Amino acid sequence: ISPVAALYIVALPIFDTIIVMIKRKYNGKSMFLADKKHMHHILLRYFKGNVKKTVLLLASVQLIYSFIGLFITVNLGQEIMVFSFLINLIIFYLYMQYLDINN
Repeated sequence: ISPVAALYIVALPIFDTIIVMIKRKYNGKSMFLADKKHMHHILLRYFKGNVKKTVLLLASVQLIYSFIGLFITVNLGQEIMVFSFLINLIIFYLYMQYLDINN
């Protein structure tokens, strides 16, 4: 498995960690401080406490990223896939910001 494929296979934990650390740093807090800004907390609020919907969404998204990592990165250039990963991170950050603000 290529390193870029591995990025996609563990995409959600990477996205979650990076997004939470950026938010904490931006708000002047310790990047290691516990809070309720992780994506599962945001999605639980969005789905009004429905754990099944939250888990189903997170598992589905991770399944898609794993599929991309295992099958699509093989056929495309590594540079394109790293760029795509970074674009996905930005989109994910903006989407989580939107859900967090609106709940």
